[in-house]
Amino acid sequence: LTQYWQRNLGALAPLNITDDLLVGGTASSTAKFQVFGLTGSASTSGTLTFAGSAATNLIAAQNKAGLTLGDTNTGNVYLNPSGNIGVGLATGALTPEKLTVSGNASVSGNLTLYAGARSIQSTSNLSLTIGGNSTGNITLNPNNAVAGGAVVPAVTNVTDLGQTTALQFRNIYG
Repeated sequence: LTQYWQRNLGALAPLNITDDLLVGGTASSTAKFQVFGLTGSASTSGTLTFAGSAATNLIAAQNKAGLTLGDTNTGNVYLNPSGNIGVGLATGALTPEKLTVSGNASVSGNLTLYAGARSIQSTSNLSLTIGGNSTGNITLNPNNAVAGGAVVPAVTNVTDLGQTTALQFRNIYG
């Protein structure tokens, strides 16, 4: 075996360090797991499972390089399809919703809410602002512009449009 392998400070490596490591086959096309000696890339034809704790299960890019999941041959990418996902949260923080984002989020396409009645809301009774200094007109289009669509308050009470201060609506057309 010493003509194929070397051991140095507890590490095992091929004697020729540019050789590929194949497990479960004798060619890269049939092996179940491969590590490529020239590039350092690895691939598997099976499932890669991490069995540590939340603190030790980690997939990371080094030196602040980006991390890409998938390429042009990749189908859908599922991130914990049966659980919740947190972005920008401290390790171990609870994610009360399917997707919890700590900080600002941006969508470059359409944001579509489907499968029943949905809401857009702030928490802790904070104000909710729709639009900013680069927002064009805001169109409310209930019932897909079919006659009978309405924008209504959520409870039976008086709902004001505008404020008693200088920030008032100029015109309300009926």
